[in-house]
Amino acid sequence: MGKEKKGSADDKKIIASESSIIKITILVSALMITAAFGGYLVGASKIAEHVIIKRQTEEKMRDNYREPQQSSSGTTTEQQEVIKPLDLTKSLNTTNITYSNANEKGEDLGLSIKTDGTNTKLVIDYKKFCKYSFSTACSTGTEEREIRGINGKVKSGFIGGNGQDYTGTVLYYLLEDGTVEYTRLYAKKQDNYGNYYYVVNNSYDEQDGRIVGDYYKNQGKISGVQNVIKLYTVNASVERGGGYVTTIAATKDGSFYDLGHILNSN
Repeated sequence: MGKEKKGSADDKKIIASESSIIKITILVSALMITAAFGGYLVGASKIAEHVIIKRQTEEKMRDNYREPQQSSSGTTTEQQEVIKPLDLTKSLNTTNITYSNANEKGEDLGLSIKTDGTNTKLVIDYKKFCKYSFSTACSTGTEEREIRGINGKVKSGFIGGNGQDYTGTVLYYLLEDGTVEYTRLYAKKQDNYGNYYYVVNNSYDEQDGRIVGDYYKNQGKISGVQNVIKLYTVNASVERGGGYVTTIAATKDGSFYDLGHILNSN
């Protein structure tokens, strides 16, 4: 009987020991699960934070982005703004002519052209222009003369030289479509004896046989000229042919048309 009691006591100790081991195992497992879940929460928090930052960045980029505007020719605004400097060796319609001293201010004859796109006028400072007007009776004030018959919306006007003196001066009108129209400032006439002379090339309104106003008339579009962005007067010289002044029309790629050469060829 004594031995049975001792065995029973030993059994109880073994059961208690196993119970303790099970509790410890459960506790360790619980701690491991808690740690893993905590790590998962930290990782998930970082991922969520990254997603939020990425989304905010994308929204900011989308708000700041502007779709490039496309013109009727199919080019975008960014493409249109790529303009190369004027290159006086890249004439589109002449050869064996050397160009130099490009001046974007035009001829200084006391004349300027102002426009709002639709209405275009020649502004005349008579105090200065009288030196070139062939008139014996000349005013000293400033006056505006309407320019009629321009075929499009005018971007800017330009007083351009053409030849070896001021009688070759031309009024140029750069249109918004990149073409150029013109009026010769002076007209060449011939008297009864065969002598040539020049007069200011203006036109007149009449009423009951009386002149009631004068204006300038557009003489048309310069053939073959397109994609122009700016006009310049330049010095031109031909080997063994002397020098003269002409007007050129620059394009975006730096090349240009010699407008004086085209007008003199017609």
